[in-house]
Amino acid sequence: MSNETNRQVITFGCRLNTVESEQIKNILDEHDINDVIVVNTCAVTAEAERQARQRIRKLKFEHPDKRIIVTGCAATTNTHAYEQMPEVDCVILNEHKNDAQTFANMVTGGANTNSIDESVRISSGSGSTESANIMAGANIRTNSNSAINTNMPSIGRPAPNPLPMYSSKILPRFEGKSRAFLQIQTGCDNFCTFCVTRIARGKSVSFPFSQILKQAQQFVDQGYKEINLTGVNICSYDYDGFTLGRLIDALLKALPEDVRMRLSSLDPSEVDESLFDAMHNKRVLPHWHLSLQSGDATVLARMQRRHTPEDILRVTERIRVVRPELVLGADVIAGFPGETQEMFENTCDLILQCEIALLHVFPYSDRPGTVANTLPQKIPQKVKVARAQQLREIGKKISFSKKKALLGSISDVFVEKEYEGSVALPCPAVNAKKCIHTPNDCEQLNTADVCDYSDVVPHSSGAYIGKTEHFFPIIIQGENVPIGRHIPIKIENVLSDGSLYGVYSIPK
Repeated sequence: MSNETNRQVITFGCRLNTVESEQIKNILDEHDINDVIVVNTCAVTAEAERQARQRIRKLKFEHPDKRIIVTGCAATTNTHAYEQMPEVDCVILNEHKNDAQTFANMVTGGANTNSIDESVRISSGSGSTESANIMAGANIRTNSNSAINTNMPSIGRPAPNPLPMYSSKILPRFEGKSRAFLQIQTGCDNFCTFCVTRIARGKSVSFPFSQILKQAQQFVDQGYKEINLTGVNICSYDYDGFTLGRLIDALLKALPEDVRMRLSSLDPSEVDESLFDAMHNKRVLPHWHLSLQSGDATVLARMQRRHTPEDILRVTERIRVVRPELVLGADVIAGFPGETQEMFENTCDLILQCEIALLHVFPYSDRPGTVANTLPQKIPQKVKVARAQQLREIGKKISFSKKKALLGSISDVFVEKEYEGSVALPCPAVNAKKCIHTPNDCEQLNTADVCDYSDVVPHSSGAYIGKTEHFFPIIIQGENVPIGRHIPIKIENVLSDGSLYGVYSIPK
């Protein structure tokens, strides 16, 4: 465990960064590297970078004697900006972030920390001809077998392949985490016009099954009961005949029956039969998060995504045949360059049609070095924000409907940690459609779904937070609830913040 007084690792961004931050913690511990703060950055949006820079300045102010080391995707794609920050002592690129010798050199002065080779710089991106072709809708797919433009110009400096960032060292556990994140690959072979991932992480590299299994067994030995498969694009997993679906099958056969598996973001264009087959196993939890980005064919083509709206419909219809209880989530970008109101409404319609309940919405953000950064017809910020908010509201309504359908059912809940605070139970009329309180408490409910009345249950009575198998947050009332375990909980209510609510009874 890291000595928090002498060393810290601050993580921004995705679950893959969480895995790599844990690897960095182990490097610091094993090599007794002290008086450092490592900031593992994210480059997905300009806001993510702004938050990282703000945190760096605050960390240096609070810990003036500590060395600040910056790594991660933003440090790799925008190296010069972090080098120029007076608070930053050195920058480590992604491909070296899990190399112990690199950290040792940076901290002890064994390397020139003020000079990084020009080869790490980001190139200027694509020219106007390519931009014009994209805006004209070139290579729009009309069916799942159509070709896309695979001759996209290289954007930025792809990291080397295979990546030195791949660490074969087994992680002992995840500090402060009740579930384990198991990295199975890194990098991406796609050329999405808005994305800096290929710049930051290079081509797709799948890790050996033997290594993945060893890590999974280590997590199980440490008591983890839920393992989340993660990577940049896990659907692209391809190693020695193993696809993602076959990997899941092999892991579940090798691991104890009480271990559950959850999947991180999935590329709809790469979902294959082996994955559908693997989903028949109820130990794979019924939640898919799709890298959707848009529900409009023209916008998807401009993004150089490899799926169409029709593909999304086919994938979602098929998985619900296999697992009717499955809940869908998705990443969506609001206000991509050239997105008209009609195109935006097509996205809204697709989300409603597919009943995507857990939306992760980003207002479009220009990323230096990407093709989209050069595209015309930029959408005003106010419009992007308004569209993003509209998408979130759609997601909330779908989510609330899905949650209400679970009332009275028994859910397989993974308990994460104790819940700090009070639990405000809504008026039972929300579910019964008939108010049981006096007019002074709340209005008589006929068709409304909202009541301001709440019965506050204090924290002292015992409360825990977790996730249902569908990945819905849930507050669990009860004493001595086992953390880090899956337990059956009867869903009794939907709280005002959108969390589900249930009561735990100790099995007799």
